Amino acid sequence: MSSQLPPKRRYVPHRELRSVWSYFAMADSDHVMGIKPIVVKVAREVDEQGKPKNTPEGEPVYYVNWHPVFRHLTKAEWDVLKLMEKEGDAGD
Repeated sequence: MSSQLPPKRRYVPHRELRSVWSYFAMADSDHVMGIKPIVVKVAREVDEQGKPKNTPEGEPVYYVNWHPVFRHLTKAEWDVLKLMEKEGDAGD
């Protein structure tokens, strides 16, 4: 068992700027799978003094709690969704 303590983290308030679905065609059927991440909580790693830590490249170290949302679509449903997006209504 390791005696190393987990890193210290500080909650980071955040807000969604854009919600994005990614879609994948299934090779074994004409169905489409959509996936969208829902971010629940963001935290920044901090040192013993509470100062934010960075990678060796200078990038901030964040921990993100998220949940995937899945959408299963038939070919007909996919066609309707594409039409709605073209008309400016993504149906979210």
